[in-house]
Amino acid sequence: MNRSSVLLVVALSVASAAACAKAKRPSLQPSAPVAGGVMWVEPTDIASRDLFHGPWGKANAPDPADTFTLVESKHSGVNLGMTVKDSRDREWSVKTPYPGSLDSEAPVEVTLSRILSAVGYPQPPVYHLPAFRLKDDFGTRAMQGGRFRLKHASLKDQGAWQWEDNPFIGSPPYQGLLVMLMMFNSTDMKNSNNTLYLHRNGDLVEQW
Repeated sequence: MNRSSVLLVVALSVASAAACAKAKRPSLQPSAPVAGGVMWVEPTDIASRDLFHGPWGKANAPDPADTFTLVESKHSGVNLGMTVKDSRDREWSVKTPYPGSLDSEAPVEVTLSRILSAVGYPQPPVYHLPAFRLKDDFGTRAMQGGRFRLKHASLKDQGAWQWEDNPFIGSPPYQGLLVMLMMFNSTDMKNSNNTLYLHRNGDLVEQW
């Protein structure tokens, strides 16, 4: 998906999210959001945002010319996964397709993360590399590309976020997120696919 396509999809998504925010809430009454809890922030600067590199910018992106060292491999799931470190000692969670497979979730996941971020949903730092070099016990070799998610010092993993047990149920941001997922046919709505983060920005700590 090129930049023009991303901008078009973002414009359509903003319109959809705005319409959803005006929709009547369901009868389910949500509890008050937790102090410091953030699910959605109204975007006011979409035109100036970097929709290609995302909210964490080019500075946090993985270097496509770097060689990544294997830390640990994932042994289950539809896509292969691994933890690697780059030459700057930054740790990355990498998702790649099985060798020879053309059915990769990685570029789609990163594109949708950009769209969700653009319309106001906080996102972790994720990027896509079409190919990369991996060093392990067997040497160094070229690998098919994948989704790279940075383990950033400002984010602390708090475990899985529950669709059915959270203080935002019934709110416009919650409804808007459901609309976004349905727009892109994302039906794999397992709690294990969601992560709660503590985000620290100076003295400010928020739960994402």
